Amino acid sequence: MEAAAIIRQALLHSPWLRTASLALLLVAGIAQADPPLRLSFIANSTLFHEDDGGRDEIARLFASAGVATEVVTLPAKRIVWQMQYEPGPHCSVGWIRTREREGFARFSLPIRPPLYLEVVTNRRALPQVSRYASLRALMAAPGLRLGVSDGFSYGEELDRRIADMGEAALPNSQAPINQLRLLASNRFDYTLADPYDFRWAMSHPSYAHRELVSLVFPDMPPGRPRHLMCSRSVPEATVQRIDQAIRAMGLDRGS
Repeated sequence: MEAAAIIRQALLHSPWLRTASLALLLVAGIAQADPPLRLSFIANSTLFHEDDGGRDEIARLFASAGVATEVVTLPAKRIVWQMQYEPGPHCSVGWIRTREREGFARFSLPIRPPLYLEVVTNRRALPQVSRYASLRALMAAPGLRLGVSDGFSYGEELDRRIADMGEAALPNSQAPINQLRLLASNRFDYTLADPYDFRWAMSHPSYAHRELVSLVFPDMPPGRPRHLMCSRSVPEATVQRIDQAIRAMGLDRGS
């Protein structure tokens, strides 16, 4: 009798063997199942903070898309490094889409509408900063220092302007929200802040909020929406399912 026929007969007449075989198949199926997608939030970001319900909204989004996740919080530069060099599937929340990032990542539909950045200064530098009627003139002003987060994109147009400022731009390793604390300590004269970050700082005394002043300039470049940024190891079909969930939840409205 052939081996296959012998196995069929054994399975037919042995309930225990059938149960054991099914268990082995189940274990093998679990072992071959796709690992959960790493879902990262940017450390020290106020856009999707733990206390404002934004993270719960993102959890519902991925559940609606049928994507299992492993949630972590990481510094922005670490997230970018993992997207480029680690093989596992990874999506991160709240990123501006740029040509550079499109070289190593896929982007979802917008999950937050665009907001104009604000110029924030401190009371010591306010007389000098407020002297200028345009952002372009301010960024060209001699003697005024702009604090920025190294590795953070302020949008492609502002990124180019910042690069052209030379030593007048002071990049540092702190997150954008922490630029406001450095500004209050007179480490530089002004910074560019997301309205979410400025509102957060103004409600937290530890950011020396009484020292900070927000200014609006008419030539501030248009804001950019925020997206999910996913590594290339996330299949395009998965990103499409996420986009469908974004539409169903209405997160792309106003973007």
